Amino acid sequence: MIIKLFAIPKDKISINEIQKVTEKAESCTVSLDEHAKLSVYDGKYHGWNRYKMAKIRVFDKQKGNYIELY
Repeated sequence: MIIKLFAIPKDKISINEIQKVTEKAESCTVSLDEHAKLSVYDGKYHGWNRYKMAKIRVFDKQKGNYIELY
């Protein structure tokens, strides 16, 4: 995501261009304990696979349910 933002030429950067990139972003809030568990898998797994390996359940606030990772 950040790479896409940096790839926009400086003379082309606009709020509209930034919104196009960030609208596709997903984020997750984790506790310190969960962060420590996820850190073990940094560089080895990416995205939701890190959560799966760390056995952390992910709740989708927009849909109101847990994401099935296992």
